[in-house]
Amino acid sequence: MLSQRARLENNAATKRARSPTVRGGWDAMSQMEQIMKIADRIHSDEELGRQMMCANNSIYLTKVAILHERWMGAVDNVPNHVFNGKKITDIVSSGKLFEVSASSLLDNVPHGGKANKLLAGFELQWYVAPSDCLLWVNEEGKLVPAAIRIENKVDGEEPTFWYPPPADTPTDHSDALSWALAKMYFRCSDSQIYALLTHFCRAHAVNEVFAVASHRNLPSSHPVLRLLHPHIQGIIAVNAQARDLLVNPKSSAFSMFLSAGDHLPIAFDNYYKHEFNYQRLIVPEDLKSRGVDDMGGAYLFADDSTALWNALLRYASEVVELSYPSDDDVAKDRELQSWVLEMVDVGFAGFEDGAGFPRQLRDRASLSELITVIIFNISVFHAAVNFQCITVLGFYPNCPGVMIKSPPSQDEVITEDRLWDSLPPKQIAFVQAHLANMLGSLSPVEKFYLPTVERNRGGLRDEVNMVCHEQLACVDRLSASLRDIQNTITERNKETEIIYDVMNPTNVPLTTQA
Repeated sequence: MLSQRARLENNAATKRARSPTVRGGWDAMSQMEQIMKIADRIHSDEELGRQMMCANNSIYLTKVAILHERWMGAVDNVPNHVFNGKKITDIVSSGKLFEVSASSLLDNVPHGGKANKLLAGFELQWYVAPSDCLLWVNEEGKLVPAAIRIENKVDGEEPTFWYPPPADTPTDHSDALSWALAKMYFRCSDSQIYALLTHFCRAHAVNEVFAVASHRNLPSSHPVLRLLHPHIQGIIAVNAQARDLLVNPKSSAFSMFLSAGDHLPIAFDNYYKHEFNYQRLIVPEDLKSRGVDDMGGAYLFADDSTALWNALLRYASEVVELSYPSDDDVAKDRELQSWVLEMVDVGFAGFEDGAGFPRQLRDRASLSELITVIIFNISVFHAAVNFQCITVLGFYPNCPGVMIKSPPSQDEVITEDRLWDSLPPKQIAFVQAHLANMLGSLSPVEKFYLPTVERNRGGLRDEVNMVCHEQLACVDRLSASLRDIQNTITERNKETEIIYDVMNPTNVPLTTQA
């Protein structure tokens, strides 16, 4: 790992020498420094906990109210030091036990690796090993992993359970190495879910339904289309590009760096059947359903999402109330009703109950909520999951997209060779870093919620299609709220070593262009 760190420092030094003006991606020294900080923390359990709350796939953390049967094989074998002598039942009752358990979204997905011959010159299997993580808030108030469950379902192997070693265990001890390897398998599983489902399925494909239905049903003068226009422009084009490059059955970029990339339809089907629904897109309801709406400032993804959701909901509600004096006016707007009906009957055809989306709008509140769902998912959510790509995925052992050995058996003694031999050839790591950098870079035509003169970025005020003073006043009030959020995030980041500003309104594009 030191050699990986040395290479990163070398690259950073070279970039400094070559680039007096930094613009983004690998040329942004601050971003490179973030990657190296993560590399330094590769053994840290606190860093894994932080990434479950503040990285690019922070949407699955859930408070445990009752231990699921998936953890029954772990409960009786948890070493005493893991919970500092406390019983796991006491941790649950105190509300301090959490889990990231989305591995079922990889059910029935076969192993991959067809691209290995093309990239590295020889055939090699890439393992799909669905994994889950149990975490707890310790006495220092830090969220740390307590157990990892790995299951090679494809080959019919029994699940294995892994636990962190005592704090004073040397990093080259077999117990520490087995825990490091388990974390890699868990992050590899998480990486499949992130790239294929969180990012592509939700932050891209779903948004096209909103854009197409809006353009097909709402005339250019319609107040809702005017409100949505800055957010839905460009979505259809960028998704057409994604279908050609990322998910093309004949040549999928996902298959070049993800174990599950050879079998995309299975993973997509799992997600849309078992995970995706309208309620998950409503930020307060999603956080409450997962029991993470009151984590006291540690869960920055939740805090920033909530602040931006509330600001956007107020904005949408104000504009809707200007356009629709009463609930009855909403119910009688035939263009509006055909808009939501097309989303359900065409966009989400085949989904059970239209994925929970409303088939009819009866009042201003439901319209405002739907508009907020659309704007938030297109802009804020996409920014949150996309623009940390290179930071999280840049140091390969932190979040590998591929593991080339079967998960270890429960009694296997892990050596450093076994750990490194589980990672793929360097060509695959390079592809992951390159694609993460490409996907996580801003488009040159991006517009943002708040303008920044020093970065020559335009803001929402310059993009809206609203014309009357009352509507523009709504935009100005939103901008004022966003300035407050910006100031809160900026002040918070002064006290953190690894900053979290991906939802700073000056960094959030209005639409999905990347």
